[in-house]
Amino acid sequence: MSEENQANACQKHYETVCEARFDRIEETLNRIDVGIRGNGKPGIGTRLALVEESIKTQKWVSKAIVVAAIGLIVNCVLLLVK
Repeated sequence: MSEENQANACQKHYETVCEARFDRIEETLNRIDVGIRGNGKPGIGTRLALVEESIKTQKWVSKAIVVAAIGLIVNCVLLLVK
């Protein structure tokens, strides 16, 4: 097979098989990129940061409630002892 025939066969294969697959891959990558970056809406990174901040706040509030409950129990015990 000559180089020209091989190049034509390669071009035809690209047009019939590869081009459509590459287009689908590009569309999929674009959708993934929109999900990550957000495209005008909060993306996955922003949403994850908000979730992490919320978890941090919930942990702090939980610890504060436990400390307040312990303080209340100690106060009740001290009142009963007096």
